[in-house]
Amino acid sequence: MLPRYDPEARIWYGPQTEADVETGAGFGQILFEKLKLNPEHVVQIDGDSGNEMTRADMLMRAIRVIQNLQDEGFNKCDMVTLACANSENLGPLVVGLLFGGLPFNALAANYSVDDMAHMMKITEPALVFCDDSNYDVVRKAIDIASIKQPKVYVFESDRAGINNVETLLKQTNRETEFRPVQIIDPLHEIANITCTSGTTGPMKGVSVSHARYISGLSKANLPNSLQTMFTFSSLFWASGVYCFFASIINDIPKLITRTAFNEDVFFNLMQKYSLSCIFTPPSYANLLLNHPRAKSADWSNVQLWWLGGSNVRDQLRDAIDELLPRGRSFNIFANSELGTIAIDLIKRKPKAAGQIAENICAKIVDDQGSLLKNGEIGELVTKHCYPFSGYYKNPEANAEAIDGEEWLRTGDLAFIDDEGFLFPVDRGKEILKYRNYQIPPGDLEHIIAGIDGVKEVCVIGLPDIDESSDLAAAVVVKKSGSKLTGPELVEIVNGQVVDYKKLRGGVFFVDQLPLSPAGKVLRRKLKEIIMKRISRE
Repeated sequence: MLPRYDPEARIWYGPQTEADVETGAGFGQILFEKLKLNPEHVVQIDGDSGNEMTRADMLMRAIRVIQNLQDEGFNKCDMVTLACANSENLGPLVVGLLFGGLPFNALAANYSVDDMAHMMKITEPALVFCDDSNYDVVRKAIDIASIKQPKVYVFESDRAGINNVETLLKQTNRETEFRPVQIIDPLHEIANITCTSGTTGPMKGVSVSHARYISGLSKANLPNSLQTMFTFSSLFWASGVYCFFASIINDIPKLITRTAFNEDVFFNLMQKYSLSCIFTPPSYANLLLNHPRAKSADWSNVQLWWLGGSNVRDQLRDAIDELLPRGRSFNIFANSELGTIAIDLIKRKPKAAGQIAENICAKIVDDQGSLLKNGEIGELVTKHCYPFSGYYKNPEANAEAIDGEEWLRTGDLAFIDDEGFLFPVDRGKEILKYRNYQIPPGDLEHIIAGIDGVKEVCVIGLPDIDESSDLAAAVVVKKSGSKLTGPELVEIVNGQVVDYKKLRGGVFFVDQLPLSPAGKVLRRKLKEIIMKRISRE
């Protein structure tokens, strides 16, 4: 199914799919029914311990978790914070929460105290789950948030005097009687609060309804030939959530590891397990392809390499596709508010993010909000067939981002061609301005990434003397052994771009780029690092 265009309204409509959104049934009910199918099949493999969990075992653990929490007085709509990395019983916990109608907000396990406190102040959780490694940070964040003290459970901990998650797995003798709670209004009842990235301002909580999950995941059909799904992403990131739920829906085992991204861990796991579907953000993919083990690794089992989280350069896609003898890469362009907006699983076009996705409506507008034609660059404005539920407890942000017809202003500059392919120009909030000319960092990054000796690059804007303009500066990680110099790189780039796009801010070489827990380059932090370096020189 392909997207269709309404030339009079100048709106693109992604393929519309039927979803089983019924009054009284939430996403937990979907998972409950799915896990009862093929009970002896493996649903999760712990790559650290080698332990395997069957679908029947995950179902039983999830039931016990929610029954034991209910016995302690926790019920539907009680908010839950998850400040933890992947672990064996995180999956059953999340499924159990959905069975009971308890919405969860996943935070990065390595968040700072202030970041955790900020989100807890917004969500006011009744329950908090964390790891032993960040327990002290979580406790401090709760105190700073000045909220009613939640009950805190800790995964896989030997600490004295704490509540162990594993105690929630005790037998209740009522497991066979269990049924998920009713979700009366799946269009508006919240299943999850997803954090925005926080790279352009204070973090916000994105409300994700049960209907959104049912629409986007209950019919997430993946090839039957896939044997194992893998991502380093925790449930803090949408890719981690999608991979976890898609593995249950499609009966494909998901491989987990507690370790944050690490090239050697990846290659060790790929050598031991048949990884057939993997997700990485582009930055991780680039590191894997440039690792010494990449050339000798066996990539023959990888059928799908899913990329997302930031713009993907064509050189990277080409390198991945050349590497996989039986597979291919595909790109997903998404945001926290609406999920997948464009995808190129069926057909790929150079520089395109993909075609407008299922159940998405999209249009391009100018600065005045006037509709633009196909091929014209403007702001991408989108809408889902199940409306965005808004930013949690943030009416100001809702008023700024959502119009009266429930269209979401993404802030992204893009255009759509005559086949419904979306071409991101740049994240609107990352656009640089030089003497009133707009400079998309991605334009320069695309050129620099193709220069011999460049491993990674991020273009930032440094303030001009009067701070009225951004001076484009390239921050580069060189490949091992490269003798590339700053003047050489400037000469190559400036010879290919118009005057206002030239690298007037210069070139800075670094050992690594700062990344978010989801693998995105933290542009604001990187700019702070470079500004401090300049002030010392």
